Amino acid sequence: MVAARTPPAAVVGFALTGVGIAVVVPLCFAAAGRTAAAAPGQAIAGVATPAYASGPAAPAAVGWIAESTTLSASFGVVTVLLLGLVAGARVLRT
Repeated sequence: MVAARTPPAAVVGFALTGVGIAVVVPLCFAAAGRTAAAAPGQAIAGVATPAYASGPAAPAAVGWIAESTTLSASFGVVTVLLLGLVAGARVLRT
């Protein structure tokens, strides 16, 4: 991805990233369902709407950053955002 200079290394990096973030959506939905601030259905809808809206927006943003800078820089931004997700993962444990 950012540091990979060969296609096999990049494929391994993408695979590891996919395995790592595959559990995020189910954990977010479960945490939303357990919240006492709103009814479970309403809380899950509040999480699902921006989560699914980011599906078409994220590739466009990565492409725009890559076009403005470099592809490595755009993946660097994605990496920083994923590290922020990792840092905030403790919220999902409650």
